[in-house]
Amino acid sequence: MTELADGTRGRRRLWWYLLAIAAIPLALFVTLLIPNAAGPHADSHVFSAAQYGVQALIVVGLAVMLRGALGRLSLATLVLPMAGVLFGAFASTRIAHLIWNKDWDNENAGDLGASLPGFEHWHELAERADTAIMAGGIAFALTVLLSRHAGKAAPVVAIMLSLIPAWIFPALGCSFLLAHVAARRALYPQPRSH
Repeated sequence: MTELADGTRGRRRLWWYLLAIAAIPLALFVTLLIPNAAGPHADSHVFSAAQYGVQALIVVGLAVMLRGALGRLSLATLVLPMAGVLFGAFASTRIAHLIWNKDWDNENAGDLGASLPGFEHWHELAERADTAIMAGGIAFALTVLLSRHAGKAAPVVAIMLSLIPAWIFPALGCSFLLAHVAARRALYPQPRSH
């Protein structure tokens, strides 16, 4: 294949990666359009579950597309944050189900929810999922840093982004680092050995 064809394919692949990343704010915007149907606190959990789900799709999609560009150990370290993301989505959904149609806001939900069986339990499990996402994101970035698949700066930035609490933006460090590797791979394709 010619150099020009490789470059064109690389740019086309880059646009697909950027489109995948652009899906994050679009999906979050759509979930914000959900009317306050379930009550303010339940709505925030519905939003969190949607956010977790979108982030899981993006990270897993990018990881599948990059499976040849990253080592097996790097991809294996994505299991912990992705398990946390999926479990966080499940826990948020369970909490929303418990308090559906209750007009609780975020300030009084803790006091009122303590009387509901499972309310505290699912909140604690959601917090543990958030911790797994943060620890897993840091482990993934360190693995990529040590394997030298993405230079030095991008994994360091990914570590800092992984410190952002998952309830604000889950697995942001993972998606940033995968998008960086994807863009790097698309812009600077490796010559194929015959």
